[in-house]
Order: sequence, then C-alpha cells, then structure tokens
Amino acid sequence: MDEEYFKKKFPKLFEEVKSNQGVYFVGGVRWSELVRDELNNPDVFSFLRRCNTDEQGLEIIDYLERKGELEKKIADDLREQIKTNGIRSLGPKKEWGYYEKVYR
Repeated sequence: MDEEYFKKKFPKLFEEVKSNQGVYFVGGVRWSELVRDELNNPDVFSFLRRCNTDEQGLEIIDYLERKGELEKKIADDLREQIKTNGIRSLGPKKEWGYYEKVYR
C-alpha cells in the first residue's frame, strides 16, 4: 500500500504506526475462540499470569526472549511495565484449577 494513501485514509493509525510505540493491556473480556486457543498456544501473558512475583515474570520474559519466542522490543516493554507497575498489571493471577473452571 502506498504510504501517502495510507496516511490520507487512516491518519491516526498512520501516526500510531510511525511512532513505533506499542501498548500492551490485558484485562476485560476474551472471546471464546481466544480462550480455547489458550490451551494449545499459550501466549506470554498466559505464563506471566501464573507468576507470584515480579522476579518470576522477568525470568519468564528472559527465557522466552532467549528462545526467540518473544521479540526484543516487546520483551523490553513488558520488563518496563513490570518494573513500573508490577506483575499484576498484566492481568489477574491464574490460580490452581483455572483451566478446569474455564473449560467445564
């Protein structure tokens, strides 16, 4: 797609893309397809929501980044969010029995 056309047609989206700044928010309602997919393909938030401490969360981020499953930019943003707001800012803790409750 031509950059000028994109800028004219979607000015706010163009600014957001050009700023190269992402916002990661977890919370609210998840659609049923996404919840079902969580069992087969857990994302970084699925792992982070199991953590008890900020240190555990940072360790998981380091591990996923080393394995190449998490991009450096996203890993850095998540680290910053944990350091600033704590691990619970990424979503409520998934307690023992979470999946049984969700999928029964």
